[in-house]
Amino acid sequence: MNLKHFAFLLLLFVCINLGAQTKEKQISISFSNIPLSEAMARIEKASGYTFFYDAKQTNLQQKVSLHADKEPISIALKKMFSKTDLNFEVTSTQIALFPKKEIKKPGQAVTIQGKVVDETGEPIIGANVVVDGTTNGVITDLDGNYTLSAPYNADLKVSYIGYTTQVVKAGRTSVVKLKEDSKVLDEVVVVGYGTMKKQDLTGAVNSLKGADLEKEQHQTIQDMLRTGVSGLSVGVETDTKGNSAMMIRGKGTIGASTNPLLVLDGVIYSGEMTDINPNDIERIDVLKDASSAAVYGAQAANGVVLITTKKGGGKKPTINFNATWGASFLTSVPEVYTGQDFVNFRQDGIKSIYSQSGKPSNYYDNPSNLTNTELAQWMDGASGNPTEVWLNRLEMTGTEIENYMAGKTVDWRDQIYQKAALRQDYTVSISGKKEDMSYYSSLNYLKNESNTRGSGYSAIRARVNLENKVQSFLTYGINTQFTARDEGYIGTTSGYYNALSPYGSLYEDDGTTLKYYPNDNNNGINPLLEQAYKSKINNIYNLNSSIYLKVNLPLGFSLQTTYSPRFEWTNKLEHTSADYPSSTDNGKSSRQNITDFYWQWDNMLKWNKEFGKHSFDFTGLVNWEKFQRWNNTMENSHYQPSDNLGFHGIGYGTDPVTKADDIYRTGAALMGRLHYAYAQRYMVTATIRRDGYSAFGMSNPYAVFPSVALGWVFSEEKFLNKPSWFEYGKLRFSWGKNGNRSVGTYDALMNLDPRKYFYIDPVTGSVVDINTFYCYRMANSDLKWETTVSWNGGLDFSFLGGRLSGSVDVYKKKTTDLLNDRQLPSLIGYSSVKANIGEIQNTGIELSLSSTNIRTANLTWRTTFNLAYNKNKINHLYGIMEDIKDENGNVIGQKEADDIQNKYFIGHALDEIWGYKFIGVWQQDEAEEAAKYKQIPGDPKILDVDGNYKYDNDDKVFQGNETPKVRWNMRNEFTIFKNWNVSFSMYSYLGHKKSLDYFTNNNALLTVTNSIKRQYWTPDNPINDYPRLRATSPGGISYSIYKNSSFLRLDNITVGYTFPKEMLKRAKIEALNLNLTMKNVGYITGFPVYDPEYQSKVPTGTPNQTITGNPNIPRTIYFGINLTL
Repeated sequence: MNLKHFAFLLLLFVCINLGAQTKEKQISISFSNIPLSEAMARIEKASGYTFFYDAKQTNLQQKVSLHADKEPISIALKKMFSKTDLNFEVTSTQIALFPKKEIKKPGQAVTIQGKVVDETGEPIIGANVVVDGTTNGVITDLDGNYTLSAPYNADLKVSYIGYTTQVVKAGRTSVVKLKEDSKVLDEVVVVGYGTMKKQDLTGAVNSLKGADLEKEQHQTIQDMLRTGVSGLSVGVETDTKGNSAMMIRGKGTIGASTNPLLVLDGVIYSGEMTDINPNDIERIDVLKDASSAAVYGAQAANGVVLITTKKGGGKKPTINFNATWGASFLTSVPEVYTGQDFVNFRQDGIKSIYSQSGKPSNYYDNPSNLTNTELAQWMDGASGNPTEVWLNRLEMTGTEIENYMAGKTVDWRDQIYQKAALRQDYTVSISGKKEDMSYYSSLNYLKNESNTRGSGYSAIRARVNLENKVQSFLTYGINTQFTARDEGYIGTTSGYYNALSPYGSLYEDDGTTLKYYPNDNNNGINPLLEQAYKSKINNIYNLNSSIYLKVNLPLGFSLQTTYSPRFEWTNKLEHTSADYPSSTDNGKSSRQNITDFYWQWDNMLKWNKEFGKHSFDFTGLVNWEKFQRWNNTMENSHYQPSDNLGFHGIGYGTDPVTKADDIYRTGAALMGRLHYAYAQRYMVTATIRRDGYSAFGMSNPYAVFPSVALGWVFSEEKFLNKPSWFEYGKLRFSWGKNGNRSVGTYDALMNLDPRKYFYIDPVTGSVVDINTFYCYRMANSDLKWETTVSWNGGLDFSFLGGRLSGSVDVYKKKTTDLLNDRQLPSLIGYSSVKANIGEIQNTGIELSLSSTNIRTANLTWRTTFNLAYNKNKINHLYGIMEDIKDENGNVIGQKEADDIQNKYFIGHALDEIWGYKFIGVWQQDEAEEAAKYKQIPGDPKILDVDGNYKYDNDDKVFQGNETPKVRWNMRNEFTIFKNWNVSFSMYSYLGHKKSLDYFTNNNALLTVTNSIKRQYWTPDNPINDYPRLRATSPGGISYSIYKNSSFLRLDNITVGYTFPKEMLKRAKIEALNLNLTMKNVGYITGFPVYDPEYQSKVPTGTPNQTITGNPNIPRTIYFGINLTL
C-alpha cells in the first residue's frame, strides 16, 4: 500500500472515530401506506441517514407506514419494518437493509459485491473499500463496482477524496452512497517531503486536482494554474512551447529570479515545466508563505509549486487515450498600413515635418485632381511624371515608386504570419495495481505549429511510475520522465514587420532571388531570408528520475532515501549559406553540444505517532546535490571549396574557433520539521534548515532558515455557540525566513575574459599569438544569500454544510541583501561587482472561495473565486547617505540616496513609473505658449513642474505602477443531466499602466518606414491624446505616454459530453468523453491597440515578461477525446 493510500486510511481512522462518538439521531415523521422507496427518501431527508441495500432482494414497491414523534431512528425503523421481510442495521450515517431469511453467523467469510456511487447515483472510480482493522481492501473500478472477501457483518470503511467516509456492515451485496465531504480541509495535501491533512495545515497552501481540470484540455501546467490560485501570477503564453513566467506574492528582488521553486514528485525539479505532460498530473499544491516553504530553505523565497504525478490503482489495467486537435489563430499582432493608407500616412508625416517650410499647402498632395494651371504651379519647376514627383516629395524610395506606379503591393502580414496554425497532442497511458505493485506509464506526442510561418515546436514525452511493496516494512519505487524536444524550426523573421513598406519588393528583378532590403534602405530586412539560407538542428533530450527506498520501523519511525539524477543533452547545429545576401563569410557553421548532469540525494527520517489526543509528525532531512555542465562549441567559416555540406562538413571551413563554458557547483542541506497537534484543535509547526551553496562567497557559504507556524481550530471549542450554518473555522499564523540563491555559479569570483592579439617578434619577425585577459567583475568573498522574512495570518472557514468554503490570508514580506550588480567607478578597473544591497517589502491580502451553488440530480454548479492584492515598496537601497537641505541650501539632516539612474526610489514601488508626464498636445490656439518651449502646435505638452520652461529631474513625477495591484480569477463549472459539462474561467488585472512608446510619434523613421496603425494630431484632426507625426519634444527630452491597462479576460470555455456507461458496455469501453475548448476567448480593456498583456518593457522573469518582435497571443480552439478501456 503506497503512501497516498496510507494517508487515506489515516483519514478514515480519524473520521470513523469521530463518527462513532455521534449519538443516534431522533426522528419525527408520519406517513401511511406508501411505497418503501418513497418512505426511504422521506427518512433520508428528515434524518440525514443514507439507505443502502441489494436492489435484487429488496421490494421497493411494498407499502409501509410509520408514525414517530422524536423517537430514536432504530425504534422508528423497527416499527416500520415489523410487517415486512426486511431487517436493518443503523451505523453512524448509514441504514443497511437485508432480508430476514438470510442469517449469517458473524465472522463467517462471504464474498461481497457492491457499488459505490455519489449523491446523484454516478459511480465513484477509485474509492477505497477496506475491512476495518485489517489491510484487506480493494479499489472500485471504472463503474464503481468492487468485490471483496470479508467476514459477514464486519465493518467496511468506504472512502474517497472529497467525500465523507462511510462505515457499513458487510453483507452479500451493497450499494454505498457517499456524500460530498463538507470538511474539505480533511483532504490530504502535499507539503514538501511528505503529506498532511489540510485541516492540520498551519501555512498558506492552495491546491488543484488534475481530475478537476482534465476536461478543459490544458496544454501546459501554467494554463492549469492561471485561474486557480490566489496570489499566483502566470504570464501570458506567446509561443508554441507554452512556457511563461510565474510569480507568487509580488516581486521581491531586483536582479534575481522571481520564479517559484518547482518540486516534482517530492524532488526539486530544475527542468522546464513544459517537459511535464499535464495529463500525467494528479495534483498541484502551491506553498505561499515562509512556513510552508521553509523545508526548501535557500530556494523557497519565491514560493514553491509542488507537482504530484499519477500512480497506479485498481485490480485490472486501465488504458487511457487522450487526444486533442486544434488550431491557434492570429489575433493580437498589430495592423500596419497597407496600400493607399500607407501613402496617406507618409503624406501626413512629411507635411508634419515641413509644416514650417513655407511651401504651399498642397505641395505634398496628390496632383491627380489638379487642373493644368494648378499642376504647373504645383510642379514648382520640377519635370517628369507628376505622380512620381509627388512620391519623391514624400521621400519614397525608387522601388516604392516603381511598385506604386505598377500597382504592385506586398502583404507582409501574410508573408510573415498564417491566420491559423495546427496543433495536435496525443497521450496514451496504462495504469493499474497487481498485488503490492502499482504502475503508471504514459507516452505523449505534441506538435504545435506557430502563427509565424515555419516556426513551431514538437516533443515526445514519456513517464514511468512504479512502486513495489516487497515486504510489509520495505517499499521501493521509481518515477522517471523522458523528454525529446525539437526546437530546430526556422520561421519567418517578424522583427521588421512594422517597418516593411507595402510597396517594397520581395524579390530582386529576376523574380527568384530574395531582396535583402525590400524597401531599398537598411531599415527593414527581408523576413524570408532565414528560411531560405539557414539550416538548423536543435534537439534537446532530458531524463529526469527519482529512485527511492522506504523502510518502516517500529514505534512509528520510517526511513527513506531518494536518489534523483537528471541528464540533459543539447545538440544544436546551425549553418548560414555562402549565398546569404550581404554575407562575407562564404558560409558559416556552428556545432554546440551541452551535457548537463544534476543529481540530488535526499535521506529522510520520519516519525509519526499519536498518544491519545497528542499527535506528532517529525521529518528530518540530509541532502546533497551536484550540478555539472560540459558546454563545447565549434565554429567555422570561409568554406573552401564550398559550403554545400553545411554543419555536416564543418571541417571545410578555414577560420575555426573552439569554445568551452563548463559549470560545476555543489550544495548541501540539513532540515528538521516537527508538527504537533492536540485534539486536532491546537497545532504548531516548527522548521529549521541549514543550506550550503558553492556559488556564494567563501565567507558566507552557509545560511540558516527557521520558521514557526501556529493553528487553532476555534470551531471545535465548546464555549463557541456557533450557528448551524457555520461548520468549520481555523486561525493560522506563521513566521519564517527563506532564501534566494538564483545567482550565477561564479558571480562571487573575479571574471576573466580571454582576449587575443598578434605580436611580431622583433628578433625573428614571426607573428606570435598572445593571450591577455580582461577583468570586468570584481570578486566578492562576502556575497551571501538573498533573504526573505515573512509573516502570514490566515483564516480557513466552511459554511452551509460545505456549500461555501474558503480562506483569507494577509501577509508581509521583507527581502534583504538583494543580489544585484553594483556599478563601480572606472578608476577601480572593474565595471561592477555582484553584491548584497537593499531591501524590498511586499504586503498583501488574498481571498479564496469555493462554492457549490446548485446541486440537484440534473444540475450541479460550482464556482471558485480568488482575489489578491499586493503592494510593493523599496525600503532601502545602497546605504549611501545624502544631505537634506532647506530652501536656503542649509543642511538640516541626511537620508538614504535614491538610485535615479535606474529609477529606484526608497518608499516607492520597485516598478513605479517616474518620468516626464505627458499632459496633452499643443493646439493651434496655444502656438505662442508652445513657442516658449521651441515647439509648435501638434507637439507634446509635457508637465513643467516648476514652470521655468526647462526640463530636468525636478520636472519628473510619479505616475502609477506597471505591475497590477489587484488580480482576481474565477472558474465556473456546470454538470447538466449528468452527461454534459460546461465550464468557463476568467481573470482580471487591475490598477496598472503600460507605456505606448510607439505613439509618442517622434521616431525619426516614421517617414522612412512603415508603421503600426496609430492615431496622431493633424490640423484637421486636432486630438489631445497623441502628438503629430515626427513631433518635437521640449529640449529633446525622452518621455512616454502611459495608459491604464486594466483588463478582464475570458480565458477558457469548455463544453463536453460524457457518454453513458450503458451505451459503451457493448464496445467494452469503460468511459468516453468529448470536449470542445476555446482558449483566450476575448478581453475587455480601455488599453488601445495592443492586447493588454502584451508588454515590451518589463524585464524577463516577471509574469509581464519581455516580448520581442510582434508576438501573437493566440486564440486557440481544441477538440478533444478522452477514451478509457
